[in-house]
Amino acid sequence: MQLEEEIKRIIELNKALGDGVRLAIMLYLQIKGKAGFTELASGLGISPGRLAHHLDILERLNYVVVSRSWDDLRRRTIRPTSKGLDALKKYLSHIRALMGANRVFEACYERHKG
Repeated sequence: MQLEEEIKRIIELNKALGDGVRLAIMLYLQIKGKAGFTELASGLGISPGRLAHHLDILERLNYVVVSRSWDDLRRRTIRPTSKGLDALKKYLSHIRALMGANRVFEACYERHKG
């Protein structure tokens, strides 16, 4: 992969998962596997409107699937897609790498500071 493509990929991941609410949604779904709309809003401590907004973005990116129950069209279940879980894994790996680089920088700084 060329450097330009790698940079574009990281930027796209940051657009989707760099937002704290969307990251929290994906982490919650990674752990639970699926969640009802009300459960997810309550579990994250956010309003239904705010959750709906962020789910719409994640759904457009094909990171989650929102399905409705046939017996009650108001009841929605949210599941992560494999694309969404892969993006989360890559995003978290990117964050870990940045944190590792930061630790190296801090260690070098402390060593040369005094």
